[in-house]
Amino acid sequence: MMHNIFLNPETDVEVRFENCRRAEQLTVKLNDFYVHSKYDPLREAQLYVKNHFKRKHFNILFGVGLGYKVEEILNSMTDDTFLLIIEPDETVFNKLKEHINLKLIIDNPDKCILFVGQDIKEVKKLIQQHASKFLHQLNFMEHQAYCEVFKEYYTQIIDVIKEQLYSALVNKNTTNFFSEYWQKNFFLNLASSKHSIPINNLLNCFEFPIIIVSGGPSLNKHLSRLKEIQHTVFIICAGSTLNSLLTNGIKPDILVNIDGAPINYEHYKDVNFDDIPLFYPLILNHKVLEHHKGMKVIFDLYGNTSEIINELFECEVTKIMGGGSVANFSLDIAMKLTSGPVCLIGQDLAYTAEKSHADGNRLSKKIEPQQKKLIPVKGYYGGEVKTDYPFLSMKNQFEHYLSIFNPNSRVFNATEGGVYIEGAKNISFEDFLNNYPEQFKKPNLKAYLDQIDKIGYQEDTFNKLVKREKYNVNRIKELAEEALTHLKQTITNQEDWTKSELKKLEEIDEKLKELLKNDLMYYLFQPVVERVLRTIQNFDDNKNREEDLKKLSVELYERIAHSSEKALTWIDEIS
Repeated sequence: MMHNIFLNPETDVEVRFENCRRAEQLTVKLNDFYVHSKYDPLREAQLYVKNHFKRKHFNILFGVGLGYKVEEILNSMTDDTFLLIIEPDETVFNKLKEHINLKLIIDNPDKCILFVGQDIKEVKKLIQQHASKFLHQLNFMEHQAYCEVFKEYYTQIIDVIKEQLYSALVNKNTTNFFSEYWQKNFFLNLASSKHSIPINNLLNCFEFPIIIVSGGPSLNKHLSRLKEIQHTVFIICAGSTLNSLLTNGIKPDILVNIDGAPINYEHYKDVNFDDIPLFYPLILNHKVLEHHKGMKVIFDLYGNTSEIINELFECEVTKIMGGGSVANFSLDIAMKLTSGPVCLIGQDLAYTAEKSHADGNRLSKKIEPQQKKLIPVKGYYGGEVKTDYPFLSMKNQFEHYLSIFNPNSRVFNATEGGVYIEGAKNISFEDFLNNYPEQFKKPNLKAYLDQIDKIGYQEDTFNKLVKREKYNVNRIKELAEEALTHLKQTITNQEDWTKSELKKLEEIDEKLKELLKNDLMYYLFQPVVERVLRTIQNFDDNKNREEDLKKLSVELYERIAHSSEKALTWIDEIS
């Protein structure tokens, strides 16, 4: 029997409540689609949640309906699980909520969020915010009726989730691939950074406009103009874009470089750029740092290596926010140096004219559309442009940064091509130059750096730190090997863990935790620890759990011992 009908005039969604045919329950239709079973919605929800809900994951449910699935999920949740419910239509929800146990949602703010509406930007923020807490282990669930009635919004949500998962995969692969390079560079650059100036000395010191030059294909159209005005504007060069600039007779005021891979050195080994101040973190390829003989400015990264850097330079070296591109770091540096406007050029983040980079960049190549899986996104001029997931991840990182740190809207995108970057004002490069003529009083950065009293760190501080850390790494190696001996013995003898064995391993773990507090080997250990945590999260409570944990522990301690050996060879190089 039909109870009542409500119509949402904005979306033309018809809401019909019906009594179920078998159980004494209520079901609901949106337009012509049943949200729940016509017979037994509760039983249907129990079966659905049993087959689709995942503990220790960030779960997303599209549509609240009458709350059958919501209640079943919340009753199944543990403390290490989270649920985001997305209800697309406020008017529909206002009719549904009379029949929903909202108290169950309200009473569990640490486990559940209910988002009502179709603001995809806010949904994206929520997904980004919570996904990282679960190592990007996402699980999507739905009410099929909602997918039919709100098709466009459903597609947008799926695209956001796919972006998040692909970005996480890109970041994970980057970390796994580069972790050893980053760690080696970190050690070797400790010595080479002796005469570097902490970026702290330059924070909020200027008011002039800054132009950040990246190496996208659209940079070609600005090179001649940039050459004309280079003596009156302040230019930050993002990484390997340096080759395009120097080839065209343009010398930037700052080079920002972060890439730790050996291939990065190939861009600079035949280039003399000593007269350009180099802004860098300790993970930069060590050969690049050794090659550059000019002024150097060091900054820290968000991670777990700050204690060592701060101790060495006897100050809290400022952290720079970044992303998948050196341009992400360049933007935060520019925002921290000046209170004036910041302009992006060459920031395509897309394959404009089927090119990867501007002319003169050694990475530049022609891209055939069939060679890569390309994604259509909104372009600078409003139409669609083709990009890929690594570029899309960088775009998302720009937009996330701008949503937080661009309150006065002083970041402008004058790329005149590529993707549309939400939060940056689109402007032609010429209009940007014409809008701020009175502010273009270019400072002499090198003269300013020369006036800074304290440069670098003290030799005795460095020697003490190296001696202490060599002892600590040796001790870490010894403890990991001791743990391995105990573990392998129990595995060989097929023994269960005894209380004494567990106590011994706990004692070793406590000592290791203490030694690893400063995270000197953060970059080497980060990938393996994340993998171990991810695997443990997916362990079921079965009879093989103890055996699986033993094998995982062996892998962890072997990696710690192996990493320690590598670290000791790098420490010996700088001793």
